[in-house]
This record gives sequence, structure tokens and C-alpha cells, in this order.
Amino acid sequence: MSEPPVPSNRPLWLAIIFIGAALVAGGCAIVFWLAKADQITMLSVAGAAFVATVTLSLAAWKFLSD
Repeated sequence: MSEPPVPSNRPLWLAIIFIGAALVAGGCAIVFWLAKADQITMLSVAGAAFVATVTLSLAAWKFLSD
């Protein structure tokens, strides 16, 4: 008999990637808040950091899983 398939842990890794990206974005927002930047700059940098972190993480995951 064949072995049962190993369940994928994809949802776990997606959650880890998005939580990590949120932490990076939050850290950027805090740094800009401490630097007394205006709110739009703070939100823009945090959003850009979130998108960049998610994009790089998903690209690395795709590259390493092939």
C-alpha cells in the first residue's frame, strides 16, 4: 500500500509571511513616527514596506519550493 500524502502546510507559511510583513510595516511606521514624520509619509512607507516584504517572501518561497 502507498503512504498517505503529507498534508501541505501552505496556510501556516502564508500566515507567517503576512505576520512578518505586518511586523516590518509596523516597525517602519514606528521609526517614522519617532522621527516626527507626517502621517501620510508614515503610512506610505509602512505600506510600501508591507508590499515589498510580502512580494520578496512569496518570490523566495516559490524559488525555494521548486
